[in-house]
Amino acid sequence: MMQFKINNLKYAWVANEIKHIDSANKKEKYYLDEGLTIPLVYCKGNVVKSYWRKESNIDESIIRNFFGSSESVEHYNKKIELSKSLTLNNVSIDDEIQDYIILGSSSIVEYRAKEINKIIDLVYLDNNGDVMVGIEIF
Repeated sequence: MMQFKINNLKYAWVANEIKHIDSANKKEKYYLDEGLTIPLVYCKGNVVKSYWRKESNIDESIIRNFFGSSESVEHYNKKIELSKSLTLNNVSIDDEIQDYIILGSSSIVEYRAKEINKIIDLVYLDNNGDVMVGIEIF
């Protein structure tokens, strides 16, 4: 079985917020999931770029289950990056790139759209908490 690599993971949870690896430090405890059940180890060296790895007592299948069968680390990184930025530039409409900018007031990752019985990677909400746009990361 091929090892699932998370060394390109850019985001991890600390308490009730998600942080980019550029703001990480060795004093805080990091987790892969919002529920803080999958601990990560922050690694920083002089030669190698900073990265997270799983704790040695965590089975690799737990990491695989978190990402599921169709989501890569890169897909996850982009989803979180867009959720934190709340900005979407150059939107593709009808297979044509348009020069739009969409600014959300807040976001929800893995949004369950009951009306269509689908889970959308990310939605931006307006000031009233209504969905402005749904985003699928490819």
